[in-house]
Amino acid sequence: MTTKRIMAIVGCTFFSWLGASPASAQTAAPYPTQTVQPVQPAQPEPPVPPAQPVPLVQPAQPVQYVGLTPEQLQAFSDLTGDTPGQVSLRLTMDPRLKPIAASAADARMSRRGAGKVMAIVGFTILGVGDIVGSIIMVTTPGYPNIESGHEGRFFVGVAVAVVSLGVGLGLAIPGLVKMARPGDEENRALDSYTSGPRQAPAPAAPPQVLGKTITAPVFSLAF
Repeated sequence: MTTKRIMAIVGCTFFSWLGASPASAQTAAPYPTQTVQPVQPAQPEPPVPPAQPVPLVQPAQPVQYVGLTPEQLQAFSDLTGDTPGQVSLRLTMDPRLKPIAASAADARMSRRGAGKVMAIVGFTILGVGDIVGSIIMVTTPGYPNIESGHEGRFFVGVAVAVVSLGVGLGLAIPGLVKMARPGDEENRALDSYTSGPRQAPAPAAPPQVLGKTITAPVFSLAF
């Protein structure tokens, strides 16, 4: 083996060793260390509070109409001066008053309705007649110094105003009185309502004895 051949083999071996060294270094290098975080324990969920019972709201008790319509109950309440609730309780305690109260309530509503119509019609006639009569009078030729031959027109205006005044007041005044004054049937029902049994009154307090003084509801004696 010649010297050149030996040198060539040595050179190839040297260069082969140089190429393999970096790869071996990379292969032998250890992996970088990683910090492992400790596992946190699971947090317990907060306890769910028990459901609170929802209070039931009792609806307001409607007024019992005890056989009367709302309009009849209100009309009879206006007649007696009591509230509809008090009237309802009173009729419940004394059922015999129910037909009397219903009849009186119908009579009251009819009376007041008729009186209102009479008052409205009377004041309407009074107002319209007064306006028409005034127009007739002021349009008479020569008014206020009436010309000869036109006196009749002026007196027609006066007659219209006077007649409308009489008719209007003749309807309006009785209508107002009819609205304000209860009828006989209403008065009888009111007497039956007020004279019937009501709630028993509270018992009177017994006499108080203080020391040597006797106190009675009417007089007092001291020893």
